Amino acid sequence: MAASVVVAPHKVDFGRLVAGQRGTQAITVSGMGGVSVRGQINALSPWVQVDRNGFDGKSTVITIAAETSAIAQPGAQRSDLHIICDQQQLFVPVTVEVAPAPSPAKPISTPPPRHRRGWW
Repeated sequence: MAASVVVAPHKVDFGRLVAGQRGTQAITVSGMGGVSVRGQINALSPWVQVDRNGFDGKSTVITIAAETSAIAQPGAQRSDLHIICDQQQLFVPVTVEVAPAPSPAKPISTPPPRHRRGWW
C-alpha cells in the first residue's frame, strides 16, 4: 500500500503584496504516520515558484515564493501547487492579493531665485 502524503499548511496565502514585491512561505510535505514519501511538486503558474521540484523522506520543507513581478494586473490571484506521490495527487491552493505599486513621487518644483537689480 502506498504511503499517504500530508501537506501542512493545506493552503498558502501570501496576503497583500505590492506589485513588484516577492513573498515567501514554507510548506511541509510528509508521510502519514512518519513514513517516508517520495514525489514531485510543481507550481501551476509562472508567478508561483518552488525551491525544489521533488521530495524524498519522512518530512521535507519546501519554500514557496510569490513573484508579483510576473503578474500583469493587480488584484486577487489564485493558483495551485500540484503534488504527486505514488498514485496520489494533491492540489494546494496558493493565493495573493496584489496591490498596485505606488506612483513615483513627483519632484516639487520651486521657482528660480529672483535676483534684485540695483543697489542694496
